[in-house]
Amino acid sequence: MKHLCCSKILFLWLFSALFLFAGKLPDVAFYYGSEPSESFMQSHDWIVVDADQIDPIWAKRYGKKLFAYVSVGEYEAWRHKREAEKKWSLARNENWNSDIMDLSNPRYRKFLLAHMKSLYQKGYRNFFLDTLDAVFGATDTPKSRTKQKKALATLLRAIRTAFPDSKLIANRGVEVMDLLCKQVDAFAIESLYKGIDAKTKAYIDVTPENRAWIKSKLDDAKACGLVPVAIDYLPETETRARVENARKIAEEGYAPYVTDRYLQHFGVSSRPVHKREVLLLYDSSTLKDGDKVYSNVHLMCSMPLEYLGYIPVLKDIHEKLPYGGIDRYAGVVVWANRTIEANKDFFGWVKALIAQGQKVVFINSFGFEMDAAKATQLGLQYQKATPSKKLFSKVIRKSKIAASEIPPLVDAPDYLLRAQNGDVLIEAQNDTNQSFDAAAIMPWGGYAVYSSALHDIDTEPMWSIDPFRFFQKALHRPWMPVPDPTTENGRRLLFVHIDGDGFIEKARFQKDAYASEILLHEILGKYPIPHSVSVIEGEIGEKGLYPKLAPKMAKIARKIFARPFVEIASHSYSHPFKWQKLEEGAEHKGGESAYHLPIPGYTFDLEREIEGSVRFINRKLAPKGKKCKLFFWTGDCLPREDALRMTETDGLKAINGGDTTATKANPWLGRIAPFGLQRGAFWQIYVGEQNENIYTNDWLGPYWGFRNVIETFRITEHPRRLKPINIYYHFYSASRIASLDALHKVYRWALHQKTLPLYTSEYIDIAHDFYATSISLLPNGFAIQNHGNLRTLRIPRSKGYPDMNASRGVTGFSDSGNVRYIHLDGSGNYRLVLKPSKPNTPYLMNASGKTTAFHKSADRYTISLKAHVLLEAWFHLPSGWYISQKSPGVRVHHRSETVRITASAEKNEEVTFARR
Repeated sequence: MKHLCCSKILFLWLFSALFLFAGKLPDVAFYYGSEPSESFMQSHDWIVVDADQIDPIWAKRYGKKLFAYVSVGEYEAWRHKREAEKKWSLARNENWNSDIMDLSNPRYRKFLLAHMKSLYQKGYRNFFLDTLDAVFGATDTPKSRTKQKKALATLLRAIRTAFPDSKLIANRGVEVMDLLCKQVDAFAIESLYKGIDAKTKAYIDVTPENRAWIKSKLDDAKACGLVPVAIDYLPETETRARVENARKIAEEGYAPYVTDRYLQHFGVSSRPVHKREVLLLYDSSTLKDGDKVYSNVHLMCSMPLEYLGYIPVLKDIHEKLPYGGIDRYAGVVVWANRTIEANKDFFGWVKALIAQGQKVVFINSFGFEMDAAKATQLGLQYQKATPSKKLFSKVIRKSKIAASEIPPLVDAPDYLLRAQNGDVLIEAQNDTNQSFDAAAIMPWGGYAVYSSALHDIDTEPMWSIDPFRFFQKALHRPWMPVPDPTTENGRRLLFVHIDGDGFIEKARFQKDAYASEILLHEILGKYPIPHSVSVIEGEIGEKGLYPKLAPKMAKIARKIFARPFVEIASHSYSHPFKWQKLEEGAEHKGGESAYHLPIPGYTFDLEREIEGSVRFINRKLAPKGKKCKLFFWTGDCLPREDALRMTETDGLKAINGGDTTATKANPWLGRIAPFGLQRGAFWQIYVGEQNENIYTNDWLGPYWGFRNVIETFRITEHPRRLKPINIYYHFYSASRIASLDALHKVYRWALHQKTLPLYTSEYIDIAHDFYATSISLLPNGFAIQNHGNLRTLRIPRSKGYPDMNASRGVTGFSDSGNVRYIHLDGSGNYRLVLKPSKPNTPYLMNASGKTTAFHKSADRYTISLKAHVLLEAWFHLPSGWYISQKSPGVRVHHRSETVRITASAEKNEEVTFARR
C-alpha cells in the first residue's frame, strides 16, 4: 500500500448498521497525517500510522495498539537516515518516487530489520508491512519471481523471529499467502469497492472482476485465521458514501476502513464515532506574546464547548488557514476581532466547509468583508445601513437563548443582515428604523455579530446569549452522553494541592515558627484527606537562596511528606515566572532574573527545573517507599511544549494554570476556565479553582480573602456543575491569622459537601481522559472507550435510565437537577444502553470512593469500592434482592429500598447483592 493506494435519521442508521456486521474483528484504522488526537486513538483497536509523520510521544502512549508503517518492497530515501546502496534496487517506481528493492539481497534485508528495530525502540510494538508485492512487478521471469518469493519468505521469518510478540499486518503479498498464514496476524488489501488510480491519484470504482479477485484473497486469508482488512478510498467530504461503503465491506465479513487517497485525514471504520473536536480559530498577531491562552475564543468558548462534551482545538490563522473538514471536526468557531488577513480567500475557505456539510459559527464578526454576494451565498439578505447617530441599536426581539449575563447590546452597524431560513435569536433596529438580525441559528451553523454575543463592561466580558444553548443549536450535532471530569460515583470531586511558595516564610503570629510548620500542624494535622504538596528546591535546598536554612527546611519537608495522605510534588528549582520568555542554555543575560528566582550563578535550564528538582526531592526529602510524581507549574503557568513533553516522558503528572475566579461580585462565565489547553501533542491540565493569591489581591490583602473561593465553588456547582472542588493555595497562607482562618473555613465547608476526595494526580488523569474519551454509536446505545480514569457520563434526565442488564461497565446512576450522572466501573470499555423506566436491579447511587472491581449477571451484582476517607456508599436495592456477601469491615444500614454501607478508608470493600 503505497501511501495506501440523507437525512439525519438515515445517516445515523447507516452509522449504527456497521455494528451489525463488525462481529469480533478488531476495529482497524489507517492514519498517515501528523496530528492524531487522543479520542481518535481510543476509537480504534488497531491503528496504522506513519512513524515519520507523527510525534514520537504517541508511540509511548499507545505503542501496544499502534502499527508502524514499514515499506518492505520499496525504499523511500526521506524515511531513512542511512542511504540505500544502488545495487539493492531493481527498478524505479515513478508514481510514488521510490525504488523497488531486491529482497534477495541479504544486506537489504538486514537494513530493513534494523529500521524496524529502531521503530521498536521508539515504542512501536506492531508493524504494517507494505509493498510486499512490489518486487513481483519488477521481475519478468519465472526464475526471478521464484527467487524473490524465497527471499520474501526468508524476510518474513526473520521479522517474526525478531519480533515474536508483535502483531503484523501484511498488505497484499498474495504470492506467499501460505507463509503469511503462518507468520502474520492480518491481511490487508486495497480497493474492494472504491480505489485510486496509481498515476492520476483520482478516485475510481473497482471493476466487478477485480472485486471478485480481491474478495477471493480476503477469503483465503480469513480461512487460514488471519484478520481480513479491506481499505477503500473516498474523499473526506463524502461522509455518507464512506459510511455506506464501510457497511458493505463489514457485511462481507471484513474489517473496513474507508479513507482519503493519502490517508491524511480521519476515515470511517467499523466503529462509527461521534466527532468531539471543534476547531477554534484565533489570530496570534493580535495577542499578548502571540499566545493562544489569551485568545477570546479560548477564554470564552472553550469552557462551554467542553461542558457540551466537545474538545476545543485552537489553530492560529495568522499565517495559514487550517484544515477543518467534517471527517474530523464537529464544527468550526470563528472569533475574529478584525478581517482575517492570513489568507485572502478566507470566505472561500468558509464556503467550502459549508458546502461539505461542516457547521461554522461566527462570534463578534465574520472575519471577511461582507457584501451582497457573500451574504446571498450564506442565505442572508444584505443591505447597507443608513448612517446612525447612536452607538447602539435597539433590540426589538430576542429569544430565550439571548438571556444570559447581560441584556443584548447591539452595535449600530454599517450593513444590515436578514437571516433567510434561519432561527433569529436577536432582532435589532437602528435609529433610522432599519431592522436587522444580529444573531441567528442557520442551516450551516450560526452567527452572533455586531457585538450581540457579548460585551465588555469595565474590561469584564459578559455573555448576552447563553453560550451553552447557542453552541448546542449552532453545531447541529446529534445528542451524545458527555464525559464529565467533575464527578465520580455521583459525587463532586474534591482535591487539594499546595504550591511551595512561602515554605520558608516566618509566621506573623507565632515566634520563630515557619509557615510550613504551622501548616503541618494546623492543616495537615487536622484534615486527614488527600493532599498533594510541593516544594521549591531553590528556596529550601542547600543550593538555593537560603543554604543556611536548608537543614531545618528539609526536616520540616520530610515530616510533611511522611504523612500517609500526602503525595509529593515539585514546584521547580527556581520558580520560573515567565516560562515562554526563558531560553534554556543561554548565557546569563540582563533581566533574566526577572523571570525566575535570583539564585546566585544560575541560568535557566529546563532539565534542572523539572528533572533536577524531582531528583533533589527523591534523594533528600521523600521517605522510603514514596517518590515525587507531580509537577506544579509556576509563575504565569504557561509551560512551553518541551516542558510538557519532559514531564510526560518522565512520568510526572503536571497541573496549574487556568483562572477560575467567579464570585458573587463577578459571577461571569468568562471567569471560569476550561479543563485545559492543548500545546502540540500535549494537554496542559488546569486547576479547578484559583489559589488564594488571586483572592487576596496578590497577597496585598485582605488576607482573609481566600474564604471567597467558597463562592467560586458554589457558582461552579449551580446552575451547572462546571468544576470539581479544588482547594489550592500556598504555604504562606499559614503565615497569618486571617489567612489561616480562611483556610479552616474553606476546609470545613468542603468537608460538609457530598464529595469524593482524591489526590491531585488522580484528578490530572481524569482531566486528561476527558480529552481521550471516544464515544461511538451502537444500534441501541453508545460505546465508550478511554483509559479508565474518567468514570462519569452526564446525560439529561429526559433521555432515560441506564439499562443495567444491557449496559456494560455501568454500575449505577444519580440525579442532580435535570442532569443524570452515569457511573462507570473504570474498565475503560463501556456500553451504555438507555431505557425509559427505572432499573429494577441493584445499582450504585453514590459513593465517597472509587470502584475497583465490578461484575454483574442476571442474578448477582458485585462491586468493590475503595475510598481515601471513610467509605460511604448508597445503593438501590429493590424487593426480591438481598446482600449475600460483604467484606468483614462493611457496616450495612437498610432504609426501605435503599442500602447505605460504611467502612474504613484505604481498603477494598466488596459487597454482593443477589436475587432471592
